Amino acid sequence: NEVAYGGLRTKVLGLEHLIAIMLQTARTTDRERLASVLEHVTPDRERLEAILARHGLMGRWEDFKGGHGSA
Repeated sequence: NEVAYGGLRTKVLGLEHLIAIMLQTARTTDRERLASVLEHVTPDRERLEAILARHGLMGRWEDFKGGHGSA
């Protein structure tokens, strides 16, 4: 995604990429933050799963969902 900021165009990560980063780092704070984020917004499931599969994170996503209900 590109946005204009201060007269400059810059790229911004989408929600699904941010979720992948939180899963990849696997820190406690990121897992807690991810749970909180998912209480308020719904990611594009198809896009998220494509990103997770591409980066080998489907297992972590399944583990996260198993511990936090059906995310």
